[in-house]
Amino acid sequence: MVAAGTVGASGAAGQRIVSSSGGLKVLWPFFSGYMMWPRSSQMNDKSRPVEPFFCTWLVTSQLHRAFGLNAVWYWFALYVVDMPGPSTRAGAHDQSEESTSEAERHRRSAPEPNPNPAEGREGRPWRPKRRERGGAVPALGWALDSRAWSLRGPEGLAADARSPRTAMADVARALEQLMAISDQKTKIERYKALMGEYLGKMLVPQLKSFVEHLATEEVPLVVSRQLLQELANALHTLPPEQLKEIGLFALEKSQPRAVSFEEQVSVIRETLAKVYESEEEWSAAAKMLAGIPLDSGIRVLDDNYKVEKYIQIAMLYLQDEESVSAETFINRASLLIGEETDGALLLQHKVCYARILDAKRKFLEAATRFYQLSQLTSRQFGSKTVSEQELTVALQMAATCAILAPAGPQRSRILGTLYKDERSAKLAAFSVLEKMFMDRLLRADEVEAFSATLAVHQKALLEDGSTVLDRAVLEHNMLAVSKLYNNISFEQIGALLGVDAVKAERIAAAMLVENRLKGSIDQVDQIIHFETAVGLSSLHAFDTQIEHICRSVESVANAVVKKYPQFAVTS
Repeated sequence: MVAAGTVGASGAAGQRIVSSSGGLKVLWPFFSGYMMWPRSSQMNDKSRPVEPFFCTWLVTSQLHRAFGLNAVWYWFALYVVDMPGPSTRAGAHDQSEESTSEAERHRRSAPEPNPNPAEGREGRPWRPKRRERGGAVPALGWALDSRAWSLRGPEGLAADARSPRTAMADVARALEQLMAISDQKTKIERYKALMGEYLGKMLVPQLKSFVEHLATEEVPLVVSRQLLQELANALHTLPPEQLKEIGLFALEKSQPRAVSFEEQVSVIRETLAKVYESEEEWSAAAKMLAGIPLDSGIRVLDDNYKVEKYIQIAMLYLQDEESVSAETFINRASLLIGEETDGALLLQHKVCYARILDAKRKFLEAATRFYQLSQLTSRQFGSKTVSEQELTVALQMAATCAILAPAGPQRSRILGTLYKDERSAKLAAFSVLEKMFMDRLLRADEVEAFSATLAVHQKALLEDGSTVLDRAVLEHNMLAVSKLYNNISFEQIGALLGVDAVKAERIAAAMLVENRLKGSIDQVDQIIHFETAVGLSSLHAFDTQIEHICRSVESVANAVVKKYPQFAVTS
């Protein structure tokens, strides 16, 4: 009676606990049935264990109402009610893993002998007493785990039974067996087979253990080099996340012996760089390639390979606007370029260097180099073929950099060169280019339309809060005003430029100091005086206008001949 009362009280308490969470109400019959199952300490010689079938019926009926299942849940409930506690199962599992002999398995599967034949009842075979369970709450947790297992089936249980510790033990055991093989050829083949199995199943922990084993000094260097090379070549078959995890782990473990695995490390870094590049992590890809040992002296590398890597690293840094790091690697490539350098690499080097000058706001030099690239006569550079569209892009970049360059004689020369190029008339920025070359004032709407075509680094803010384009336009308009006026006050020129009088004076003073503007400033009267050479300047302006008219007539004549070839004059 005392035991029954204890079980009843425990069952009532458990009902309150389970009923407090609405989602677990359906598990109450299962929990109650578990509590009704007597402990071994509550059984004496005359007590008879309560059969689990009543508890099984309760569980099955409730689960049938909730989920519409019948026979499967009956089997599940019968299994759970009659199963040992989780700690006991885990102990039995660990014990079963330690031995693999057939005799040991047969001994474990045999029934426990009856130590007291008097306990066997007539009509009922004797069965051993239950092992002590771990309490009500752990039993409920074990039941929930068993329910999840029943949904997965026996195969899911077999997979769960192999804990990570057991799997690592299997790996260690397999590697020890491979180390015991004396024949080196057989050992390498077995290593490759094991590695192929791990790669095929994408077993990341096992692959890490495999890599860590290869990086140790216990494995002969001839074996570890060959196997790491095979692994590095097969990394691309893994998904990106697993590839990065295994690749970074391999780099970490091989670092102490990096001198011995230079080729393998290079392949792994190149593979990781491709993954980072596909994910648009440009700086990470550049840093991964920068870690490749190109100047160690242990490996004999072709200069073209080194130049290619240096240029690739510089281009990746430019994608993240890191011009300083890009310049470092492009300068290393410049030292290796010679007569035997591949033509495609020479072209990439020129393009990359021009982009670095553009990113560092050296717009005059960048405009000159981009214009040289747009005038390429040969279209074939090794395996690289330059298209007409790429030449047009280079010409557009040259015009953009020339417009953004500081006003002065040097910019006027590059603007004149671009303006006289017949291809420039098709550029989107030709109207701005023409007005700057002809020293005409630029309107705000024209500047805004041109600003929409600029790159991010070309819109960077300067110290005074203005952009590179704002500074270039203000300086150009200052030069245009100097062509129209002999003198002008600060207030008036500020109104023309769209700034205040103080900023207009500061811009004019800077241009006068740098000898990009001829004139003087009267700070007492707040007037700017411009110097004009009447003789030579007038002649130069007249010659420029005549040249412009002649070029216009020639363009019209060419258009007429192109449309009406019969009017062409042949000598």
